[in-house]
Amino acid sequence: MINTYGFKWLTLNLGLKRTFSWKFCIADVSNPILGADFLSHFGLLIDMKHKRLIDNVTGLTRFGRISAVNHFTICTTLSNSTYQKLLAEFPNLTRFTPISTVKNHGVEHHILTEGQPIKRRGSVATPSA
Repeated sequence: MINTYGFKWLTLNLGLKRTFSWKFCIADVSNPILGADFLSHFGLLIDMKHKRLIDNVTGLTRFGRISAVNHFTICTTLSNSTYQKLLAEFPNLTRFTPISTVKNHGVEHHILTEGQPIKRRGSVATPSA
């Protein structure tokens, strides 16, 4: 559960020769993020391969760094819903559990079929006159 303390209008200067005013949610988090709604609204693109932020409006870019986080959380329900209460009762259903090793079990799966595979080559549709 993340504690939130309302909303506040802030203006950011990201070094892209324009400012970005947005209504931010004030929350008790160690890693604040700019959400997809913010990026989309201002036409900002994330280039992960080249570690940069691209302003699609001005064409300017800013280089950055990729930071690792030690937690994985996805919220798919409203906090006061019946589903959220049910998921809280069984937290292992939604908890991320990385697979550390591949288990060798010796089981092979086979699907028995009869006849030739069904396939059809693509054809060009001719326009009707």
